[in-house]
Amino acid sequence: MIILGLDIGGTGCKCVAFTDEGKELGSDYREYISVPGKPDLDPGMLKDAVFEVIRGCVGKLPDPKQVRAVSVSSFGESIVSVDLNGKPVGDILMYYVATKDDSFERVINDIGYDRVIDITRVKPDPMFSLAKIISTMEKHKNVWKFMLISDYIVWCLCGEIVTDPTLATRTLLFGIKEQEWSDEILNAAGIKKEMLPNVAGSGTNAGKITQNAASELGLSSDVCIFICAQDQVTNALGAGVLNEGDAVDGNGTVECITPLFKGIPEIEFTRKNYVTVPYLFENNYVTYAFNFSGGALLKWYRAAYGAYYNGNPGESFYDYMNRTCPDTPSEVIVLPHFQGAGGTPDMVRDAKGMIYGLDITVNAHTIYRGLLEGLTYEIKYNLEILNRFGICPNRIFATGGGAKSKEFLQIKADIWGSEVIPVLTEEAGAQGCAIMAVAAFNNEDIRTTVKRFVRYGEPFRPNIEFNGIYNKKYETFKTIRKFSLSLHE
Repeated sequence: MIILGLDIGGTGCKCVAFTDEGKELGSDYREYISVPGKPDLDPGMLKDAVFEVIRGCVGKLPDPKQVRAVSVSSFGESIVSVDLNGKPVGDILMYYVATKDDSFERVINDIGYDRVIDITRVKPDPMFSLAKIISTMEKHKNVWKFMLISDYIVWCLCGEIVTDPTLATRTLLFGIKEQEWSDEILNAAGIKKEMLPNVAGSGTNAGKITQNAASELGLSSDVCIFICAQDQVTNALGAGVLNEGDAVDGNGTVECITPLFKGIPEIEFTRKNYVTVPYLFENNYVTYAFNFSGGALLKWYRAAYGAYYNGNPGESFYDYMNRTCPDTPSEVIVLPHFQGAGGTPDMVRDAKGMIYGLDITVNAHTIYRGLLEGLTYEIKYNLEILNRFGICPNRIFATGGGAKSKEFLQIKADIWGSEVIPVLTEEAGAQGCAIMAVAAFNNEDIRTTVKRFVRYGEPFRPNIEFNGIYNKKYETFKTIRKFSLSLHE
C-alpha cells in the first residue's frame, strides 16, 4: 500500500509517497506562480499546482495502482470563498495579509476581547480567518462556503467539505473546550454555521476521490482522501511528538517550536500570544512558539555576503560557513529581529535586528555563528516563558533545513541545555500526513505507526562548559532585547 502525503505551504507544495511500512518512495515539489506586488493567491493556480505535484509524484512510482490514499495538510488562516456553482469568489486571502477593518474590531468589542480569548484560546488578530471572512462578506453576497486551504483541496479531490480541529483553531471561530464552531462568535459576526466546513477529527477519511480527479491524476477511483491537520501539527507527528515533554523544532524559513502538554492553560498563556491547539489524543494540546526570522535570516546573510565565500568545489555556502565558523561561543550577540519581533511572545512588526559586540577582530565567520546563536536565544526566550506555564520540553526533535547542520544543532543543545534529536527525513510534515492515514487504514494505534515510520540520528547533548558561558550571554541578550523593543512602545 502507498500513501501520498501532501504538504501545502505558503509558497509551494510537496507530495511524498510512502509505503505503509514507512519507506519513502519518491517526492515532487511545485512553487506557486506569484504575481509581483500581489500578496494573495489565485485559487485556480493553487489547485493546478497541487494537482501537478500529485501527478509528478505518481509519475515516479513503479505501480500507481498501489496508491490507496492522499493525505492532506496545509498552513492555516487563509480562506477560499466559493459560490453556489462551486467557483471561487476572488483570490485566496493569505495569512500574512492583515485584513483589519472596523467591522472586525466591532465584532471583537461586542463579544469582549477576553471573552474571545476564553472561547478560542487564540489572541484576536486580523491575521486569523474571521477578519478575512468578514471582509469577504462585505464585498461579496454570493458566498456559499468558506474553506481553509486543506479543506479546499480535499473538496477538489473528493467533493466533501470538511476541516479538522487544528485548522479550525486558526479561524478565531472555534470553541476550544466544546471542540466545535462557536455560536456566540458566529452570531456576533453574522456568519451562518452552514457556511463553514463540518469539523472532523485529525486524520479523518473524508471520502473517495472523484472519477474526474482520479483520471486527471492517474489514480484509481478507490483512493481515499484524508483531511489531516495544520502543517505544524503534522510536522510534530512526523517527528514523533507523542508524549508530554516532547517538542519539535521546525527550522525552516520560520523557526517554530511545537511542544505537547496536557490540558488547556490559563488565559494569561493566550495573552502572551500562545495559541492552544488540540493534538490527536484527548486532553492533549500543542502550541506554537515561533520566530519569523528563522532560516530567512541566514538567507539574508547568504544573499548579502555569499559572493565572498571561498568554499570547496560543490560546497554550499551554509556548509562552508558551518565548517569555518568558530567552534566556541562567539564574541557577538545578535538580536534576530530582522523581520520585526514575532510571532511569539511579542508581535512588534517594526522592531529591528542588532549585532552587539563588534570590534576590529570580528569577521564574517564570527558573525555567522552569532546569527545561529541569536536565533537560538530567541527560542530560549520562548521556552523560558512556556516553562512558567508548566510546559517544559525535555526532548526536542529537530526537523527542517537547520536539522542538517550539526554545528547548529550543537549550539541549540548548548544554549537550551537540553538534548536535541535530529529526525532523519527532510519531509516530516508529509510523513505526519502519511502516518495519520496509515493508522486509520490499518486500524492501529498511531503510536505503533509512528514507531514504524520515524527514525532519528544521534542526539546532541549540551556541552556543560559552553552552556555556562551561554547562560551569562543570554542575560545580556535579554537586556538588549528589552531595550530594543522599548524603542517601539
